[in-house]
Amino acid sequence: MPKTINTPVFNFFEIEKSYKTIKTHNNYPEDFYYEIFVIAKSTTDKNIRTACTNIIKKQAPEALQLAFKSRKKLTQKGGIKSVNARLISILEYGLLSEDLDLFKLYSLISRAPELGLYSLSKEFLVQLLEHPEILGRFNGIESLEIHLKGEGNTYDNILNEIPKLTTLKSLDLEGEFEQLPEAIGNLPNLKKLKLVVPCLKRFPCTMSQLTSLKKLGIEGAYWSRNSTDNLNLTDFNWLTALTKLKALKLRYVGVQDLSQVVFPESLKRMDLFSLDELTALPKDVSHLKQLEWFMLLSKSITSLPNGFEDLPKLEHFELIAPKIDTISAALFFGDASKPKLVTKIGNSNINIAPMTTETQQKTIELNTPKLLNYVLDNASFFLI
Repeated sequence: MPKTINTPVFNFFEIEKSYKTIKTHNNYPEDFYYEIFVIAKSTTDKNIRTACTNIIKKQAPEALQLAFKSRKKLTQKGGIKSVNARLISILEYGLLSEDLDLFKLYSLISRAPELGLYSLSKEFLVQLLEHPEILGRFNGIESLEIHLKGEGNTYDNILNEIPKLTTLKSLDLEGEFEQLPEAIGNLPNLKKLKLVVPCLKRFPCTMSQLTSLKKLGIEGAYWSRNSTDNLNLTDFNWLTALTKLKALKLRYVGVQDLSQVVFPESLKRMDLFSLDELTALPKDVSHLKQLEWFMLLSKSITSLPNGFEDLPKLEHFELIAPKIDTISAALFFGDASKPKLVTKIGNSNINIAPMTTETQQKTIELNTPKLLNYVLDNASFFLI
């Protein structure tokens, strides 16, 4: 990870004040060449600009001197257009100077180690597409968000630079990307990954290497549902390797068979939403002792795994699966081992297996004659 000097006194939006502060440090200007570069490129104070310009041209490392030859300024104005303009300036600085630390520059003009690329950043994106390697030189950022809905696969080549950003902790991609970088597994610090990818053709083989992931969300269609489910995304066996995963969301993808996936024991939440091709889940989930939330919406699934009744922390169980005929009484009503369990069943005619233990529920909504008859037939198992 690129080293940066910890200078909390520097504020890009209070340039003149920051200049006065860093001048009081014993190692000025040697420890502050990047700050001085930013000041010279952004200040409206002629005297300060002249002083900083002289320092850069006469004393600064060659990487900064080369970049300083650019006529691009760093605007302090707010708004997406100004953010875009600052990114374009940094891109040009980087093209002039191969050894320039672009992350260090960026960290001085941004409020957090985060980078967002959107359709509104089109002017910057067009230039970045010509020089995609520039993105890889932002290594040091911890969060990257690329939302390019409606842009087709135009910017797929930019994504190929993402594996160089080894400091990333969060990655959020949305767009009609047809491919992800094959080396995406080379992100050792990635803890959160969200993919909204209606056109993605397949997952890279290195997905199983993202072993630091704690949150994973994959959606094969936009939430607005203007696109159809992504039926290309069928292989999820790599989920077994993600042993630290706590939250998993799969939505609008074409997976049919999850029977070979051993879901990580660390899982606390699992959302399987609108998986209409899904026909098979693992046979048993009793090892998911940390699971608190489970939701399954599927038109094709016909049976549930064994073991849900044995999960001590389960508090939310939601099932909309019309082909599942029967559910256990412990899941439908809860029992002493799961006193906080809330169950939502989309099929009002589902059969409930015979009761064997007393339910802890104090109120039950009897919304069908079938459920009323079941409760009356098993009255001794309900609290009075």
